[in-house]
Amino acid sequence: MMLKKMRESGCRLWDGAMGPMLMRAGLEAGVAPENWNIDRPEQVRTVYEDYFAQGATVVQTNTFGGNRARLGAARSPYSVEEVNRAAVTLAREARPADGYVAGAVGPTGMVTPSRPAVDPKLLQDIFAEQMTVLAEHQVDLLSVETMYDRGEAQAAIAAAGKFLDLPLVVSLTLRATSEGFLTPMGDRAWPTLQSFIDLGADCVGVNCFVPSEETERLPGELRNQIPGLLILRPNAGLPTVKTAAQSPRARSVEERREALWGPKRFADFLGKAVDCGIDFVGGCCGTTPGHIGQLAQRCT
Repeated sequence: MMLKKMRESGCRLWDGAMGPMLMRAGLEAGVAPENWNIDRPEQVRTVYEDYFAQGATVVQTNTFGGNRARLGAARSPYSVEEVNRAAVTLAREARPADGYVAGAVGPTGMVTPSRPAVDPKLLQDIFAEQMTVLAEHQVDLLSVETMYDRGEAQAAIAAAGKFLDLPLVVSLTLRATSEGFLTPMGDRAWPTLQSFIDLGADCVGVNCFVPSEETERLPGELRNQIPGLLILRPNAGLPTVKTAAQSPRARSVEERREALWGPKRFADFLGKAVDCGIDFVGGCCGTTPGHIGQLAQRCT
């Protein structure tokens, strides 16, 4: 199994955020980041290269919102085929000999607490369409990430079932509550992750959560509750936005964020996760190549 071989060879480090890196380069709010796979390919390739240069052994394609539901909602002028094909091509161009490309698959955006139930078959078809393009253009594995609803994630796993030669990694986003760790839709963390393994996921875990006093115990609980390969990719903390009076020259929300965890604190958190047995680590929102570089130093 490829993931086990990766782990045994020391290839445990994934990349960090893509969207914020593109925003720093000029991506405007409301524009699908996937558009830049075609409009600004050199910038997307540079982000991949920067993460690999800082020690990441796996980069995820710029396809988090590359399904037809999200592209349609963003009014992207490009098709699922176009944005996913371009993203994989750029990542493969940037990949060193010992690097891996994970095809990123995010939620459809159709499942929310305020909307009626969505037909699982429709969700499965949407995921299968995107995964087919990623597989045809030779990603090394599939990464279903930032899932906040058990049923939608299970639809994605079912869609991935036709790609038996590709390892499947599935991760939830969680919040700490008085009742334990829950998804935003109220699903309990550990039974939900176990259900993913039962359905065929090769590695499960958590991404897109804010490290805090409440989540300090998450790596240990994850390792104790779930057998097999595990992945953890937190955000770099909770952004705090200054008011205009505090920062009159700030031109964007991104420039006014000050409470994000720096690379060292981020690496310390994930270094402890590795020490307690988490197999793969990387970053999500707010993380940069600098965060991954610091983490690489901590984990080697």
